[in-house]
Amino acid sequence: MRLILKALLLIVYNITFQRVLYLTAFLTFGIGDGVTAAYMMEVNGPYSESNPIIRGMFIMLGFEGMIIAKLWVTLMMLLATYIVQARSKDNIYWTINGFLFAQIAAGAMGIYANLSALIGGTHPEAGDIVLLYFVFVLVLTRVGDFIDKHVVYKA
Repeated sequence: MRLILKALLLIVYNITFQRVLYLTAFLTFGIGDGVTAAYMMEVNGPYSESNPIIRGMFIMLGFEGMIIAKLWVTLMMLLATYIVQARSKDNIYWTINGFLFAQIAAGAMGIYANLSALIGGTHPEAGDIVLLYFVFVLVLTRVGDFIDKHVVYKA
């Protein structure tokens, strides 16, 4: 019991803003969007999904397989983001945070679209979500890059 408590304290003690962003991106973009998309296709049929790749994964892999594939892709994307930051010689902290914010927004938009489709409501078009995601990535990473290059950090 004491070992578990020490492990939990170590995790809580090491939580940073960026780690919260990574976790939130995984929860929204990976789990939230993946589970709601799979459930929507389970209820409304595979062709209720606009993304042909996700639809194909659902048809080939089924409900659980599609979710696992979506989680795997999300983990690899976030791992690649982490590696880019770790290997960068420049400070790209806020640039990475901008990208993570864009991932969180994309996940939230996907969840909203999937749940709206489930209840038969009007939902955003997939193309609009993708376009907005790309705008978020471009704008938020540029803002992050500006902050990284113009903020003086004290050691």
